[in-house]
Amino acid sequence: MSCRMSKRMKHAWWTAFLLAALLPSAGAQQSGKSVSVGPGPAPSTNYVWVVANGGNLVGIRNPDGTPVASLSGAPFNFNQPFDIVGVPSRHLVFVSNGNAALGTVTVVDSDTLQFVQLLTVPGSTNLRGMSLSEDENFVFVAGQDANGPAVFQISTTSPFTTVRAGGVNDAGRGAADCVVIRAANTGGSGNGPGKVFFSVTNSVPAGYIGVITLPAGFTSIQTGVPGPLAAVNLPDNMERTPDHRAVFVGCSKIIGSGNDSRIIRIDSLTNVASAPIVITGVQDLANNQTWDVTWTTDAGGGNRGFVLVRQDNSTKQLVEIFDTGLPQPVAPVFANQGALTDPITTRFGGLSKQLFVGDIVGTGNGYAAHDGTTVPVTFQNAPIGVGGRCQAFAVMSTPAVVISDICPRGALQTGPLQVTVHGAGFVPGGSYNFGLGLRPIAPGFIDSNTFIADFSGAPVGLANLLVVSPNTQQYQFDRFFSAYAAPEQRPAYTLTLPSVGQGYQMISSPQYATLTALKAALTAALGPYNPVLYRVFFYRGGQYVELNTLADDGCDLAGESYWVLTRNGASVSLPEPDVHANDGGLVRVIPINPGFNMVSQPIFTNQGRVFWNSVLVTTDSTNFGTAVSATSAGGQAILGVAAVEYVNGAYAVADPLVQGRGYWVQNLTSGPAYLVINPAVVNKPGVPIGSAGAPLPAGVNPPPPPSGMASSAPAKSGGCGLSGLEWLLPLGALRFGFLRRRARRTLSA
Repeated sequence: MSCRMSKRMKHAWWTAFLLAALLPSAGAQQSGKSVSVGPGPAPSTNYVWVVANGGNLVGIRNPDGTPVASLSGAPFNFNQPFDIVGVPSRHLVFVSNGNAALGTVTVVDSDTLQFVQLLTVPGSTNLRGMSLSEDENFVFVAGQDANGPAVFQISTTSPFTTVRAGGVNDAGRGAADCVVIRAANTGGSGNGPGKVFFSVTNSVPAGYIGVITLPAGFTSIQTGVPGPLAAVNLPDNMERTPDHRAVFVGCSKIIGSGNDSRIIRIDSLTNVASAPIVITGVQDLANNQTWDVTWTTDAGGGNRGFVLVRQDNSTKQLVEIFDTGLPQPVAPVFANQGALTDPITTRFGGLSKQLFVGDIVGTGNGYAAHDGTTVPVTFQNAPIGVGGRCQAFAVMSTPAVVISDICPRGALQTGPLQVTVHGAGFVPGGSYNFGLGLRPIAPGFIDSNTFIADFSGAPVGLANLLVVSPNTQQYQFDRFFSAYAAPEQRPAYTLTLPSVGQGYQMISSPQYATLTALKAALTAALGPYNPVLYRVFFYRGGQYVELNTLADDGCDLAGESYWVLTRNGASVSLPEPDVHANDGGLVRVIPINPGFNMVSQPIFTNQGRVFWNSVLVTTDSTNFGTAVSATSAGGQAILGVAAVEYVNGAYAVADPLVQGRGYWVQNLTSGPAYLVINPAVVNKPGVPIGSAGAPLPAGVNPPPPPSGMASSAPAKSGGCGLSGLEWLLPLGALRFGFLRRRARRTLSA
């Protein structure tokens, strides 16, 4: 065959070349080696936010009641804070201030617990109850303006614009509480606001419920006058059912005899109020007392309500009600459990499944928590003192700090020690410590999963890492980063790359090499990356990713392996820092993701090998000393029963792990795990091979090699110095008919 190609063949060759470079046959993920923190959302913990009206503070507690923080004074400037609303999608909480000549709302970052803004609500005063729209775009707050009772709308995104949603002319009166109903339940569509209901307690006569139909319009539901609501007055605290179909309002009885308490139920679509719902066996409330109701969704998807009612001057009860308003047939629970003196408010804690009851009198000025999952609810923990009238509650998720990897994991002590820390829950304003005092994260903050730490000044040896978040969460990473002394040992390590005749192989290098160093070494030996001439695949994020699509995040390749195939084979020199020689033989740790991981034996000791039962594993990054043998019961619970290698075109059990080769291990947990290898157990050649080559155990099925892998048969020689044009052509081109003749084995992924 002539070395001169026809136009048709040239067209086919270039088409094949482009397909080889562009087809996403093995993924195209731009990714680094950083170890993830497992599937699903980032780790978090719940904090209970408690408004202490009389103490001008907001207390933050763990669900078990233990203190986290207390926010007060400047810059928060709480002024008899009355209500609190958490906005999970914005990571913010809004607190209304109830004793301000000019109404204000304090905004706090729920991730960092830091002050965001003291928001002035123009024209308002005496702001009280709040409600969040279903789409979380607006907070509504009840209060008053020069005309009387009014409700104000605040956007939940900066700059937190405010408008008067509506109100009524009743000078000198104020709205006590409000509830926003989504448009889908008020004749419109979507989760945006459709109506706002608000209560006016101190009007004459008898009080009323105001209804604002957005964007404009006002009607009222009168209480204490002839008609269905003649028996009640002083409407106060209110709440919507989770399905937005009804609004329930606490009130007082004004006529009739007998010991009972009463609730108003309003249909959110029609604004029709039912006749007062009577809860018998409890005494009606005095006019100057607060009575509350809260709602959640039960396990069956229905609405489950809790009403706080007074039995006598010293005892109050929690009574469960159906969404019809009728009491459920369960015995009431004493709300005073926890030695509360005068419980006045209750709030269901959402995902925490707790029911909180606030107290306004007594030495504790605190709250009690009940288990909201039981029927009836049961008392959960000891009385929790906060101080100064516990008026309202919110439960907000806050990021839990996790460290999963440090990149690089070793460097010359006298050099610049910039380290990338991977994990989750990192926030600006946090700090880190590796034995030289706390340093701020903020200058090197990248995102909540990544920040840059400066380890300059670290002493020779292993350094651990402690990250502290301003939300009081913290996490420690055990001794992992190695600062080693000069002179740096950089013996050249030779990578032996397989040819087409050998097929893809998993290889590795026991060095502090990065992707940048590997790319440079391959370019020096084989030229710029060209999938027609050689291909390299890593396993990242559960899929194969080709070397030319990977960004370098600075992580070390020591402990990782990768698939390689070249046209004719090659030997590549990689003169990078030697892991073992530089740090004097310290223990090596290899982070691994959930699922399958491509790993290697990272210690260079004259073809060293380590047996599988000498490999240790742990999921505790705070103490690598807890690692256990991979073959122990604890080890198998993390790793399964075997490491796996690719030999002669098939997978088999690997034992021992030999430097320079690559292996699959499976992390069965949902979070990072860590292989721990002690250089003292790494053996020299001549030691018996152990169980290598045994069939795979049941259930161990690592991903197959990159798709379309070349045959172990040698490529045919000849042509224009490329072992035959057919060898260049990827299988994808054949599928599209670019060459319709013979299709020999190809180099493709």
